[in-house]
Amino acid sequence: MPKMIKGAAFVSCAIFFQFAQAQDSPQVQIFKASTIAKAVDERCEVLTYGQSRALDYLNDTVSQLLSQQFGGDAVKSTRSQLISEVEAMGGSCLPREGNEGLWGNIDIAQVMADAVIAAPASMPAEIESCKTFEHSQTPITRQEMSAAKAAIDPKYAASSFKPMYEQMRDSIVADITTGCSTEGVSKILQGVSGYTYRQSAISDEATPFGTWRNRAEMSDFFSDYYQLVAYRTDDSPNGETVVLNLRANGTFSNHGSMKINRSGEWKATLSGSVDTLQIKPSGQEGFNFTKTSREDEGGFLGESRFTLPAEARDALLAMPDETELVMLYQPQGGRFYQFLSSGSDPGKTTVGLLKKAIAWSTAPRPVE
Repeated sequence: MPKMIKGAAFVSCAIFFQFAQAQDSPQVQIFKASTIAKAVDERCEVLTYGQSRALDYLNDTVSQLLSQQFGGDAVKSTRSQLISEVEAMGGSCLPREGNEGLWGNIDIAQVMADAVIAAPASMPAEIESCKTFEHSQTPITRQEMSAAKAAIDPKYAASSFKPMYEQMRDSIVADITTGCSTEGVSKILQGVSGYTYRQSAISDEATPFGTWRNRAEMSDFFSDYYQLVAYRTDDSPNGETVVLNLRANGTFSNHGSMKINRSGEWKATLSGSVDTLQIKPSGQEGFNFTKTSREDEGGFLGESRFTLPAEARDALLAMPDETELVMLYQPQGGRFYQFLSSGSDPGKTTVGLLKKAIAWSTAPRPVE
């Protein structure tokens, strides 16, 4: 199991007074490293999509174990203090020199995450596939597991972290095997599931976000919020990094999305013929998008394209984070309708969520 850096200035022992009797516990070490790495990744890109999924699993699992031992309040308090200390460091990537404790925890978290991604491939050969969750539509295949391990193992061939990586990778194979052989399900597959999902997505020639490295859902899927997703990518065809999905009621309604690119442009594309698209702050007048599609592009099989004027965008981003926003559309010759949430109710988002998505997608990367 991983060993934390002794005497690391970043992690004060006082912060962990709740865990004072368990400082060398693997669970505490995993909790600390994964919490710190996830918090840093919010403002400095240090994780891939697969690594982020793997750390979510590890952090959730050890949090439950530590809550049983020390109480849920102690775990929540410790997590909050760790995150607060990361946030106090600012919004950029800090150099390794002088911040050895911080980077030590990030390095360890990356190793742990990679071990979780690679481990499933070492299950007995007779296990050909396995699901991440009971409700998963598609299981992870043996071929996909092997591809992930083959991509990750070489990273550690000459690394000082090789013993730690191999020890953790091999130590969890038995648990994965038990779940996959008895029930066909293992939550530990969340890491390799994330790795596989990304590989499949970036191999699709139609992907609008290029070879993205990580993605984040900024709102709960089954909620009254629009689905808002941020991507970290350098080669999306139109420089787009944030997408707000817009769902209308009915198969042949005016579905689409609004995308934000690195230049700060907010552009929307809707199916069919739409006269007006509007973004409306709660209790205030709405801002109309400018229609940019040609007049002869209407009709059932056409598309309607819009761009939000820069002054409207700036006015929205200057509003308080808690300001709620709704997206309204007016089909050709019709009345205004409100786009639906992921849960099929009238949807909304907030200024704060949009700003968070933009900041996350454009977070700096550390200089090696």
